[in-house]
Amino acid sequence: MPRTACGSAVHSSSRRRNKPLPEEILRCSSFFDRELELVPPRVMLALGGIAWEASLAFLNRRGFELPRPRPRFSHQGELAVDGAPVLIGCYHVSQQNTQTGRLTAAMLDAILDRARCLVSMS
Repeated sequence: MPRTACGSAVHSSSRRRNKPLPEEILRCSSFFDRELELVPPRVMLALGGIAWEASLAFLNRRGFELPRPRPRFSHQGELAVDGAPVLIGCYHVSQQNTQTGRLTAAMLDAILDRARCLVSMS
């Protein structure tokens, strides 16, 4: 997509686990915030539940009022909060998800089309 920026909510140092530790996510949050301050998004695409939660935390730290209870991650889930970038959930593009068919090319294309649509509307 033209004029697209990519950021990462967390970088995990372990090769033995699939998920980063909570303290790794916390340590990375200031870097994630800074990336989003430098290139303010109109749409945020969260690849997986960890990215979804990190994005919600970012919005909360920026003072946006999030619904209660907090929306849970779901594929094609969307959160629109006044003044905030729209958050879209997508299964992570991991081998586990793509090779098992949990995330197909068509599903990813549909999410990217939706993100393009939202960007063009903003």
